Amino acid sequence: MKYIAVCLLLLLSVVPASAALRVGSPAPKIVLNSLKGAPLSIPDSLRGKVAIVHFWQAGCSSCKEDMPAMDGLFREYQRKGLSVIAVNVGQPRQVVQEAVAGLGISYPVLLDMERTTAAPYDIVGVPRTIIIDRTGIIRFKIIGSAPRSMLKKYLQSLL
Repeated sequence: MKYIAVCLLLLLSVVPASAALRVGSPAPKIVLNSLKGAPLSIPDSLRGKVAIVHFWQAGCSSCKEDMPAMDGLFREYQRKGLSVIAVNVGQPRQVVQEAVAGLGISYPVLLDMERTTAAPYDIVGVPRTIIIDRTGIIRFKIIGSAPRSMLKKYLQSLL
């Protein structure tokens, strides 16, 4: 029994602090460049807005469905303070540009070719969607597909 307890303590001591990303905690700060080359800081540049931050990759079928739906919500709620950001995780600019060209989205796409968001945002797979309130606090985390109806319900509670 003592052996099991010691093993559990050792395992817990090597879990990175980023794995503790929880609803109610401040959004970790990251700075990434957009496809257009402009740097964007999350959550700093989103203060005062409700933000959907969607982590994705080209080739992800759920992402291809979710991203245009998020664009519809962006257009509907932008005047009420909604911001939507798509963060591509681990793929080259060319791949991202080709994937985005067919999606018809109007919100910014950020590049994370080096996977710097993986640890602070606990990204172990895509899609992953984080909703941040106007003060920079994580209010919702969605692992997997983020249907429009679910997002709309969450957004209406924050806008």
